[in-house]
Parts: sequence; structure tokens; C-alpha cells
Amino acid sequence: MEPGYRIEHYVIVEKIGQGGQAAVWSAHDERLKRTVAIKTISLSQFNTGEGSTLGSGTAPAGASMLTNPDRFREEAEIIAALEHPNILPVYAFGQDSDSLYIVMRYMAAGSLKDLLKSEPLTPARVVTIMEPVASALDLAHQYQIIHRDIKSANILLDAQLHPYLADFGLSMTKGTQTEGGVGTLVYMSPEQMMGDPIDQRSDLYSFGMLMYELLVGELPSADGQPWNMLQVMRNMPLPIPDGMPDSIASVLRRSTALAPDDRFQTAVESVEALREAVTENAQPAAAVEVPVEITDPTVLALMEAQDLFRRAQERWSDGAGRFRFEAGDFKYVDSYYADADDWNIQLTDVGMRLMLRAALEHGHDLEYWWEQIKDTDDRRAVALQALTSDLAPARLRAIEHLAYIQDSTPPAIPIRVANVIDAEPDATVRLAGIHLLERRATPSSAWRSVIYSELIDGKLATRAAHDSDPAVAEAAARMVARLHSSYALAQLGKQAAAGDNGAFSALINVRDEIPALPTSIASDVRRRVFLTLSWRQLLADPLSLVWRYLSATLACGALIGGYAYLAFNDQNGLLFSQRVGNALAAGALYGLLIGFGVFVATEVAARLRAWSAPGRIALAWIIGTLLTAAAFSVYDRYFNGYIPLSQGLLMDCFVFVAGFAIVSGLTHRPSLRSLGGAIGVLLAVYLSKQLPSSPEPLLYLWDGADTQNLTFSLIIGIIVGVLTFLPEWVSAIRRLAQPTPPSQSAT
Repeated sequence: MEPGYRIEHYVIVEKIGQGGQAAVWSAHDERLKRTVAIKTISLSQFNTGEGSTLGSGTAPAGASMLTNPDRFREEAEIIAALEHPNILPVYAFGQDSDSLYIVMRYMAAGSLKDLLKSEPLTPARVVTIMEPVASALDLAHQYQIIHRDIKSANILLDAQLHPYLADFGLSMTKGTQTEGGVGTLVYMSPEQMMGDPIDQRSDLYSFGMLMYELLVGELPSADGQPWNMLQVMRNMPLPIPDGMPDSIASVLRRSTALAPDDRFQTAVESVEALREAVTENAQPAAAVEVPVEITDPTVLALMEAQDLFRRAQERWSDGAGRFRFEAGDFKYVDSYYADADDWNIQLTDVGMRLMLRAALEHGHDLEYWWEQIKDTDDRRAVALQALTSDLAPARLRAIEHLAYIQDSTPPAIPIRVANVIDAEPDATVRLAGIHLLERRATPSSAWRSVIYSELIDGKLATRAAHDSDPAVAEAAARMVARLHSSYALAQLGKQAAAGDNGAFSALINVRDEIPALPTSIASDVRRRVFLTLSWRQLLADPLSLVWRYLSATLACGALIGGYAYLAFNDQNGLLFSQRVGNALAAGALYGLLIGFGVFVATEVAARLRAWSAPGRIALAWIIGTLLTAAAFSVYDRYFNGYIPLSQGLLMDCFVFVAGFAIVSGLTHRPSLRSLGGAIGVLLAVYLSKQLPSSPEPLLYLWDGADTQNLTFSLIIGIIVGVLTFLPEWVSAIRRLAQPTPPSQSAT
């Protein structure tokens, strides 16, 4: 079992305890949206025999019969039968796979043992704590149940520090056969230690040892050994600390008497005796003053805020209860508690966590309360609790704050977020969850079995193939590709081979991120993915295709128009307006034709990312050459009045589109693409006139005027190169004109 494992509607969060064969986990109740504790025991450690069912096994050699499956089930039945407000309640019991489990209330404040470590307890407070425990223990004794393991670690505390008697795993029914040495040695009664028959008075002895521990701060000992062992061996008297009043010491001596008949006969009786002793030794109380009626509006407002806070804290119970802190109430409380020092408000750790939980819920003063909690474990725990909010924005805020925080060991964040994504109705939250999983994953440049686990990777594959929102599906598929999960990819491959269109679309997104799909994917699937992706890349963003074609047409129109204007010079006897008209007509007509070849060369080279760079450059170069040669053939036939030789024209056009195809296949930067296109045009126009191997020039230039020809070729090369990529130049200029946004620090 691990964090994120699901038992019915309970999702495991983390292990919080381990003892004997049983483990205790915190878990989230998805139905009632609260934190619970789940105690589990694995059946595999018991020799239950083939075909055995719940509770039919025997314990392994050397293990107590009280920890076998029968006893685990009996513990749940005992607690369920003992209806007392201070006995830890059981919510559910059952079997999951090879484990039995008991679902209980989650105790946010730990145990009496934890409390004793953090602060000394006054005698009066010991009485207050032990009274409800005594009542709970006496109820168990009325039902003939002997606990056999009364100790400070088995008295649990909720967020308000109310005590609960817990762990009936070693309990027995009065009169049944018992075993020696079962329990915790330093609390054991003499008869329990010796393996003699016991009754409820054995628990009362342990109860007395617990009272001693709370009053003194430690269990009694002598010569480095537990005192109860020396009591049995030497009849050693109970060591009483200096300064303890005789009346209190007398209660402790009677509670831990060697003979059961000499002890108190009920737990309540022992606590009442302790109360009398404590009261007898208490300082005289000061005269009670009649409180003055408060009329100051400021004080009344503060008291109202404190009352709202107190009630919200009691309901929430540090995650064990239901979160009920409405936005208006929280903002009112926050107006005081955010300035706690100014108002002389003392905030406990639980109170801090409540304010952070409310800030995540309502998005108010969030960064302040996030910074107030310094403990990473507390931050993480509250944010994980906020994932259960009914409000999508609250869940989104929780995911955003979990993205960079340190995780527990074993990790809890990925599996909790994956479970949220699996059931999340809001696409924005699902998308944020996928981004979180990608940020928290370990990068890999090679295919690996899983990114996190088969459970999480399987959920990602499901999102990639079947999420209702295309953006979420695409993000999940691209994450699978970038982080190289073989398991998720295999799931998608199997589904696609079986005809699942969603999985096929996911593989297209995966293939768009990587050079090739692994050979583990069926060859026909890989082929269809490659062809579909190539077509999709070519036709993506049709509006940009229109602008690219228009810009290429404008560039080639300027080339042909400029040449036509110079060709119809004054010697032809044409007026200026006629020359301009001819240039515009020629540029418009033949620019559409020649520009199409340039357009194809640039777009095929730039868009076909499914191909390797050499492959898409070669394809763009060949197609661009053929289309441009066809366009120039039409131009020469109908404008110049002659039919060019195909071999020479192909060679010229091969050079003409070279810069567009090569540079566009390598970069998207408009400056480099423009430069590449300009060089190609320059070489094609100029060298076609100069080289003897070229039968006809691409454009007829001046005879013998090398400088003039070079200048003209250079100018039209620059014009064509820049105008072809005019959309990119416009976008680049707009980006430069925008103000730089202020830098933001990561959460």
C-alpha cells in the first residue's frame, strides 16, 4: 500500500504509524470530504490456508494470537459496540485485496504521549484529561472488555485536545484464556506480567501508571529498570518525587497496589480520589469579580471575529471535520487575524493552518498566510486538503501552490493530484494538474518504464486519449512524450491498434514531440500517425498560410514588377503611366505563380516537423524548384515570348529556392530566413546571367554592366527575402514595442 491507493471512497495520504503487524494511515474520505485514519493488517503474513476467508487463520510462529485476522475483526466489533463519546469511533470495517482495514476518526493532535513531550501538565489538567478516559474505560469494563494496553500512546487527542481511548487490538473478554507478556511492559500489572488470570483491575493498575506518568512527566523507575518489575521481584514501594503532596501520592500508591483487591475498583473512582487530592492542595481561589459589561464597538467586533474563528476551527478540527468557513466570515476574521500582534491575538499552529486553508478556499490574503506557515509539511498538508474543496478555483490554487513545494517520503503530491485529475470536472484544474505532474517529474531523454508509477502513468494515458477537453488531452500526451513513459505509450499503442480514435489522436500529439515512435508500437499505427501528423502540420493555422502566400506573392510580384518596369524603358516610347501599369500587371499575375513556389518551399521546410530536418528541407527544395520552374516557364512563354530550356531553368530555380528551403528548415527567426532567401534570389538572378553553363538567365539584365546587374540582383534579393517573411517581421516588431512585464518569483 502506498499514498494514493484507494480503498472504497478513501484515498491513502501517508503512513502515520506502525506497530506489530498493523499499520495506520491517514486518508481522505471523498464522500464526506474529511480526513480519516485507516488501520490495516496484511493477511499475507498469516498462514490462512487455501480457500480461507476473513478470520479463519492462525498467527505465524512466535506471533500473538491477538494479532491474527480474527482479533482484528473483533477489535472493530468491540469498538463499534462501545458507544462512548471518548472512545475512538469506527466508521467502517472491511477487506481490500489481502488486507483487512478499520476506518476510524483521525486524531489531529496526536497522543497524550506527544502532548507530554511538548509541555508539562498541571495536576488539575491531568484530572480534566483523565476524567473522560476513566468514564470510557469503565464502560468497556461494564461490557466485560479488558483493554490490556492502557498507556499514553493509546490516548489520542483531537484538535481541541479532547482525549479518546483507542487501540483495542489487545483487548479480551473477561474470563477468557489469556497469555503472559501481552501488552506494554512498563505499564503492565503484576498479574498481567506473570501471565496470571486478570480482570478489569489489571487495566486500573495501568491506568494508575498512566496518571503517574502525566503527573510526574515520566514513568516510575529504579536502578535503571521499570519500577513495576522491581515491585513484583522485591515488593519495592512506588518512588514518589520530592514535593508531591501526600494525598496525591496516596492515590498513586493505591492505584498501583500489588494486590488487585487493594486498588481502586473503577477508573472513575481513582480519578475522583485524585480530584479530591488536587483540590485539597490547590491554592485558595481569588475572589470572583463580576465582569464589566462590554460596550466598546471595537472590542465587540474583535470578539465576534474570535467567535467566528473558534467555531470554524471546531468544525474543521484540523482536517478531521468538515471545512465550513464562508468567504464573508473569513475575510472579516482575516481583517483582525492578519494583524494578530496588533490585536494581541495568539494563533496556534492549528489556527494558522485553518487560516491558510480558508485563504486557499477563497483566494483572499493567500500569500500572506502561505508565508506565515514556515513548516513545509504543514503547507503541503493544508494544500492537499484544499484539493477536496467544492470550489474549482480553490482546487486550482492548491495545485499551483503544490507545484514547487518539497514532497514527503514516500511522495504524496503526484498520486493525490493524479486522483484529482481523474475525477476533476473542471478542465482548467485538470490542465493545471498535468502541468504540475510534468514539473515535478524527473526529466529523461530516453524511454523508461514509468514516469511515476503504473497507476499515475495509466491515468495520464487515459487523459491523453479520452479527456473531453482537447487542450487537456494534448497536454497529457505531450507530457508522456517529453518524459518518455513506455508504460503510458504502450497503453495508447494498444488502444490505437484496437481502433480507439482517441488513443490514435494522442499518439499524433506524442509523435509531434519526438523524432519517431518506438518500434513497440505497431508499424501500421506508426505509419498512419506519421502521415496524419504530416498533413495536420502542413494545414495547421490556415490563416497564417494565407498571409504567408500573400507575402510570398507580394515579394515575387515586386521582383517581376520591378524587372518589368526596367524592361519597358524610355527607349520603347512608353509613357511613365504605361510603364507602371505594365509593371503592376506583370507583378500581380506572375507574382501569384512564382510566389506559390516560394511559399511551398518555405512552408514545407518549416512545418513538416514530423520529418527530419534534412528530409523536410530536401522535399521543400525539390517541390519548390519544380513549382518555381513551372511558374518561370509560364512567365517566359507569355511575357518574354520564348520557351526556355528546361535544364537551365531548373538549375536557376534550384538556386532561387535554396535559401528559402534550407534556412526555413533550420530556424524560425525572420532575420535569418530573410537573409537565406535574399542570398538564394541574388545568386539565381545574378549568376544565371554570368555563368556560361546557364543557357538563359532567369531574368534578362543589362549586357556587360556587371556592377549594375549585381546591384539590381542584390536589391531584388533583399526585397524578396524581407517581403516573403513580412508576417514574422511584423510580429517581431510588435513584441519589441510591448513593455517588458515585471518579473515574478515562483511560489
